[in-house]
Amino acid sequence: MPSSEAVVGGHEGAVHDLSNAPSIDHDFAATMRRVGSIDLMLQRQLRIQQRRFDAGVYGMLGLVISTEEVEALLQEPVGFPTWASQTKDCMIARPAFEPRTRLGRIRSAFSLSDDEIDILLFAMLPHFDARYGTLFGFMQDDVKRRLPAIDLVLNALSESFEGKLALEAALLPSAPLVRYGLVRIGRPGDEHAGQWNQSSLSTDVDLFHHLAGQFYLPAELAAGVKRLTTRAEALFSVRDEKEIVAAGFVTHDGRAFPLVGIGGADEGDRISAHAVAAEHSGYSVLTVDLPRLLSDRSSLQHRVAGLFRTAILQHSCLMLTRIEETGEGIEDSLAILADYIGDGRVPTAYLLASDRPAAAFRACLQQFVAVSPCPASVRSAALEAAISNIDPNHDIDVVAVIARFAVPLDEIDSVVREAQLVSQRRDDGHQGLATEDLVHVLKYRARQDFGPLANRRTPSRSRQDLLLPAALGEQLDEIVSAMTNRQTVLDAGFRSKLGYGFGVSALFHGASGAGKTLAAEVLANELGVDLIQVNLANIMDKYVGETEKNLARIFDIATLDNGLLFFDEADALFGKRTEVKDAHDRHANIEVSYLLQRLESYPGLVILASNNRGHLDHAFTRRLTFMIRFQQPDAELREALWRSAWPAQVKLAEDIDYGALAERYEFTGGNIRNVALLATWLAYAEGGTVCLRNVTRAAEREMAKAGHLAMR
Repeated sequence: MPSSEAVVGGHEGAVHDLSNAPSIDHDFAATMRRVGSIDLMLQRQLRIQQRRFDAGVYGMLGLVISTEEVEALLQEPVGFPTWASQTKDCMIARPAFEPRTRLGRIRSAFSLSDDEIDILLFAMLPHFDARYGTLFGFMQDDVKRRLPAIDLVLNALSESFEGKLALEAALLPSAPLVRYGLVRIGRPGDEHAGQWNQSSLSTDVDLFHHLAGQFYLPAELAAGVKRLTTRAEALFSVRDEKEIVAAGFVTHDGRAFPLVGIGGADEGDRISAHAVAAEHSGYSVLTVDLPRLLSDRSSLQHRVAGLFRTAILQHSCLMLTRIEETGEGIEDSLAILADYIGDGRVPTAYLLASDRPAAAFRACLQQFVAVSPCPASVRSAALEAAISNIDPNHDIDVVAVIARFAVPLDEIDSVVREAQLVSQRRDDGHQGLATEDLVHVLKYRARQDFGPLANRRTPSRSRQDLLLPAALGEQLDEIVSAMTNRQTVLDAGFRSKLGYGFGVSALFHGASGAGKTLAAEVLANELGVDLIQVNLANIMDKYVGETEKNLARIFDIATLDNGLLFFDEADALFGKRTEVKDAHDRHANIEVSYLLQRLESYPGLVILASNNRGHLDHAFTRRLTFMIRFQQPDAELREALWRSAWPAQVKLAEDIDYGALAERYEFTGGNIRNVALLATWLAYAEGGTVCLRNVTRAAEREMAKAGHLAMR
């Protein structure tokens, strides 16, 4: 064993000479006083080991006794080994706990005893001063062992065998120190891992920083856990707030917090409602992205323990999100999470998927609540406040913006800051924020990836491109009005009147080429959203139940996207329900029923298009908000369609008689567009000017496609 003078002298100077130390707050000073007593226990253990070494039996750690002592004990056995002698602990005075300090709150929050606090601080010593690592290596006769072994900690804190046994109980897997990761037993690659009392003890550095008054999320949680902030303006109705508070932030029989499943409104509203309730109860909120938290199973136990430890330390509640995306085969991972939830130490909530409880949490004590959507007036007030902080003289109609985009309350500040960056890139002379800056940001933020299930189209055509009878134009105006004022009308009392069925949906039916798809694009353009056209070929699946799953994915993604959902040729998917003859018939009928449910709850606009209204299930005709028939255009409208068919840049010959074309060909708008395009190609091949001969030839081709002859 090396000489101890240099090591001990240098260590003692570092620990006890605080004359040049920076000033520390009262809270941390209380911790340092407790560390001082731990340091003295360590110094005492060092002196004991030195005396044993000086006696020449250091390698036996006090197991070896003299020949005389052996003979005497053989004559009069004491009934236990000499190393377990009834030595009484030499108590070192320890400072009393101050409950309001950070160390005192840790003791209270985790129900720790004085001995458990001493073990925690002992394991934390290398964070206080790295030279403790050198001392531990010296005392354990291995310079590489810079963390204290369990045996060293127990010997330093207690001289009696009974005392050490009591301390060992604090290091059992179910004890708070180990369960919540306050101390870690062993490390990867620990060569002494097979001998429990030689395993190392350590603590995560974030716990030391917490005692020093530095609060943050541990690195292993940073990817999937975020701290949620909410605006003071985000006040929900008294009923909603009290309901959440009573369900999630009041312990059951004064012992445990229940797990709360939150359904009802969309995800953003539910998270914001929970945040308001948490703030009301004095908690901050940590949102947990479950797929990311559970992605690495190698260190999951430690990560989950760290999550709940952090929540307890920082007086936070947990909001679990994306539970429906955790996938299959992770039941064991979810069971670990449910086990910690079941302790009831941390108020925890999760978002119900389709208002169904999560199977993984069925063993937990649960409460279920439904949150009403955040009123548009609250969103408008929050957006107005955020914009005014940046541009007090703005002229943005925040009510109109909120009517188009249901901005989550917790994202409003970020949206406004991003819009400010967009405004700085404009060179149109407009100073400050403009409506188009906000719309630009909100549209891109809302965009979701539908994969092969749907195609996104940014609408570019307007009413000028859509020539329709006046009556049909009025019906389109009614759809725009319904979407623009939907939230305001619901907030005015219709939500309780209707009970359900808040969605706005429309059926466009009529002949192919009559303008149904174009009308959907025009509506999307006027509403300021993208057109999401569903790919029916990828939605429909021959396997039972898969079509319904695809529909669920479409509506779940579209709810976040805010786009106009367009089902073309919808009768192929949502035709009349049939008599049930086999499993396929039964599930086909389920698909129709499921769509009806989603139509009534979807916050955006859904348009179904069909060439024949009679092919759709009758339930749609009752429950769709609008039904618009696109008729074959009459001669007058056909003439107008012919006149508007070509762009202004295309040269047209004077021999084209639009009235005659309208009388001769009973085309739809789609047919006329096809003819105009083919006629222009033919004209450019000949010189560039479209003449009647080009148009006639193209019209004959269009008639032939449909199997008809031209009218003579």
